[in-house]
This record gives sequence, structure tokens and C-alpha cells, in this order.
Amino acid sequence: MALALLAVGFTAVIGQVLLMRELVATFYGNELLFGLILAGWLAWGAAGSALAARLRRIGPRAVGTGLVLVALLLPAQLALVRGVRTLLGVPPGAFVEFVPMVLAVVLIPAPLCGLLGGLFAPAARLLGGVDAGPRAYLWESAGSVAGGVLFSFLLIRWLDPFQTALLVGALDLTLALHLLKPATWNLKLALPFLLLLNLASLPLGHLLHPATLRWRWSDLVFATDSPYGRLTIVARDGQRAFFENGLLSFETQSTFPEEV
Repeated sequence: MALALLAVGFTAVIGQVLLMRELVATFYGNELLFGLILAGWLAWGAAGSALAARLRRIGPRAVGTGLVLVALLLPAQLALVRGVRTLLGVPPGAFVEFVPMVLAVVLIPAPLCGLLGGLFAPAARLLGGVDAGPRAYLWESAGSVAGGVLFSFLLIRWLDPFQTALLVGALDLTLALHLLKPATWNLKLALPFLLLLNLASLPLGHLLHPATLRWRWSDLVFATDSPYGRLTIVARDGQRAFFENGLLSFETQSTFPEEV
């Protein structure tokens, strides 16, 4: 169960950063947006943990099922964030109205936040012992630190958001199978399974990344993520427009701003 708590902390930190970066690029983030994201994340996580604490009969299989759902939710919510402007009917370059923005920022992360919070309480209880609470926080914190370091120095520099989300999901699925089938699932099976999932995640994420960006930028030429944000280049009628986190930075001619 310690590994499950490690995975919860690891996934929570990386998921939070991925969703925050996507929301900032979607809604042209400022200090208000950052505050709303963090407040919503804290509130939904606390709600999930409080609800799960009332359910006394949650066993290892339920925690394993929760990790499977986490692995599926993170890439799904990334896709939802990228498609929300299209769902709201907001054209590229335009600002989303305040109320729809607040609702989207608070509600979209809710399933993942609530589920991650809900996994902590039963996993901590299943650790057992009089010091189960402190040990649970220690394992989750260790996962958070590992996720933060790995994302900051490696994942953000070499992988796109969907590749990162799918790799995290691969780890969660591997641990979930260990909890769901403890009698047959061992290290000899887990390592090849994790390796295969990781190998599949890289090309699949590479396909999903530009495909979902084209929901918003139908004339997408190039997009890349850096530690500082997302640069997007779109082409129209022989000119190029450069966007940083969704905002127009400059373009090669003077007609594009009037068109959008």
C-alpha cells in the first residue's frame, strides 16, 4: 500500500502541473486563474478525502480500481481542457467570459482531484499500525517530491503533455494490477508490462498532442512546450502567427489580428 500512496503523490503533482499549464494556455492565465485552480484543487481533494474516510470497507482492490480510473482521467481531462473553448464557441484569440471561465477552471479538474483525495484515506488506513497516518503522509510526500523533480528536470523538457500523462498512467496501471491481482502479479510480470506501456505511450501521446491542439488551431503548423509555456505557430494565407500560451505575440504580416 505504500507504493499506492507513492503513486498518489507522484500523480497528483504531475497532474496538477499539467492541468494548470493547459488551463493557463486555454484561458490566458493570470494571478486570479492560478488562485482559482489551486483553490479548486484543494477543495476537491479535501472533499474526496472526507468522503472516502466515511467508507470503512474500502480494500486494496478498491484502491487498485481507483488507480485505474486515475490513469484514464488524466489524459481525458487534458483533452477536455483543450476542447473547452470549442465547446463554449470561443474563437482563437478571444477571451472567455468570466463566469464560464470560473466554472471550467473549477469543475474540469474535479474528477481527478476528488479521486486522488479519495484514494489517500483508504490507502493510509490499509497501511495499518498506530503510526499509519504519519507514514502515509511520508509516502505521499515522497511521491510528490519525486514527481516534481522528474517533471521539472526531465518530462517538461523532453516530452509533450500527453506523453507525460500516459507515462504516469502506465505507472498507475502497473500498481493497480498489483493491488487487483496480488496472487499472480509479481515483479517479473510488472516490469515488462510497465515497459510495454511506456513504449506505447510515447507514440500515442505524440499523435494525441497535435490532434487535440487542432481542435482550437485548425491551421496549426508547430507547437512546443517549454518550462515557460507553450509556443504555437499557425499559418494562414502565406503568413505565420506566433502565440505564447494562447496569446498572439507577433505575426509576419498585419492582416491576421483583424481576421481573428
